[in-house]
Amino acid sequence: MPGSDRRRFHAALVHFPIACWSFVTLLKCAELIDLQRHLPGIDLVLLSILLVWVGIAFAGAAAIFGLIEYSALPDNSRVLYRANSHIMAVSGSALCFAVVALIDQKTIFIVGPEIASRVAAVVGFILLVIAGHNGGKLVLR
Repeated sequence: MPGSDRRRFHAALVHFPIACWSFVTLLKCAELIDLQRHLPGIDLVLLSILLVWVGIAFAGAAAIFGLIEYSALPDNSRVLYRANSHIMAVSGSALCFAVVALIDQKTIFIVGPEIASRVAAVVGFILLVIAGHNGGKLVLR
C-alpha cells in the first residue's frame, strides 16, 4: 500500500532530528555542570551546532513525506486537528533549535547567550515531545 510506505519514510526520518535535538538539549543542560572539563578536546558548542543543522536537514526531509501523508487526510476530521497540532509543535521545535545554533554561531547577539541558548533548547525539546505525542496518536489512529 503506497500510503503506508510514505508513513514509513516519515517515521524513519524523524528519528534523526529527535536524536540530534535531544542530544543538543542534554549538552546545553550539561553546561551547568561544566561538562567541557570532563571532555577535553571536544568542542561541545561546535558539536551542538552540527547536531542542530543535521536535525533540521532530516526534519525537512521528514516534513516532505509528512506533508504528502497530510494531503491524504479527510477534511473536517479529528485526525486533521491532531495533524495540525503536530505540525505546529514540530515547526516551533525546529525554530527553537535554529535559534540555538544561531546564538551559538554568534549570528544573533543577545545578552546572556548561554542562558538564552539553553532556554531555547529546553523549549524546543518540550515542543518536540508534544509533536511526538501528537505524531504517535496519528500513527495509532
